Amino acid sequence: MVTVNGLFNISIDAHGFKEVLEDFQSAKSIFIVTYNISKERKELIELLSSLSENTQVTIITNIPGRFENYIEPNVSWRGKTPKQRAKESIEKCLHTLDSKNFNCELSTYFNFKNHAKIVFTENIGYIGSANFSDESRNSFEAGVILKDKNQLQSIMSEIKEVLIPSSFRSSTNLSVIFTELASEWISEAKNSMEAIDRGLFTYAEIGYFRIEKILDYHNANISKELLEQIDIIYYHCEETCNDIININGFDPKHQRNIKRFLKLYKLKVKHFNNNLSELANFDRDKFIMKHAQTLDEYYSGDPEDLEKALEIAQTAAQEKHEDIIIKFNNQKDVIEKNVRIIPRILQSIINIINESNQLLKRKMVYENQKKIDNTQ
Repeated sequence: MVTVNGLFNISIDAHGFKEVLEDFQSAKSIFIVTYNISKERKELIELLSSLSENTQVTIITNIPGRFENYIEPNVSWRGKTPKQRAKESIEKCLHTLDSKNFNCELSTYFNFKNHAKIVFTENIGYIGSANFSDESRNSFEAGVILKDKNQLQSIMSEIKEVLIPSSFRSSTNLSVIFTELASEWISEAKNSMEAIDRGLFTYAEIGYFRIEKILDYHNANISKELLEQIDIIYYHCEETCNDIININGFDPKHQRNIKRFLKLYKLKVKHFNNNLSELANFDRDKFIMKHAQTLDEYYSGDPEDLEKALEIAQTAAQEKHEDIIIKFNNQKDVIEKNVRIIPRILQSIINIINESNQLLKRKMVYENQKKIDNTQ
């Protein structure tokens, strides 16, 4: 919940969000949430069409007349069944908000529970009763105009967090999708590398007031899931990058550089697997039980003997753990270096692809079409 300070606005014969519309041409990002868009009149859509390719526009809308299920009556209204009318509305809305019809970087989402009305730029925002439709200016509409940029950012984050996960994206371009994927890769890679670093290393005082990072022979631990996650990030990156660099018109020089970085990335991931898989697969509790069951004391029935067997097994487990650490002790510096370098390699790949951003923007991507048009 965000507390807002704004100016109350009531309108008729004009858009209640007129001040926000006036900021569109200079805005870097525009965020629109509406129950519907204009059916016939196109002034607002034409305004969006006039925006430059550097403007990021996100629209979340509903489609009035679309239902989860359609009951077909014996008598249709004006010669059309509810499903036929819904199909016309859906197809018209999809066509009107198709990203290929706009110069700006438009992403369209459909949320079939949405009834909110919000029009924001990064500079000014409107929250009220008016839809982002030309028809709304014919009615009395009331809302609040917000101009505090920090408030706008907080509200925007909360809206996106609530609405977008429950919405279906219809159309966007490859640049938007790659930006989203790249952000996830970097975040996940950094988190994974930090987990490797925390799991393997500790700090010890060496000499007089000298602190040094060392392998933690007693407590070093990483999970199988962590190594698998590192693999998954790489393979997702490789698959996406190979799809992108094979697009007709992609710069051959950039293609070669990306392949070179992917090869280096793969070597770093392989190094982790070769050196850390034994530690990741070492189950201390399972080892203790299995080792204890090899001892006669475990079966004597005497509680003290059982305790002794478990103590022996725990010691053996600790020794086994330290043996595993010793095996890759000479790779400590390389592991530590790879922890730092993998996010940098990934960022380098992303930077090269972003140099072909204009090519990616021309590649339209359509998603969830069957989920949006449920009349098929």
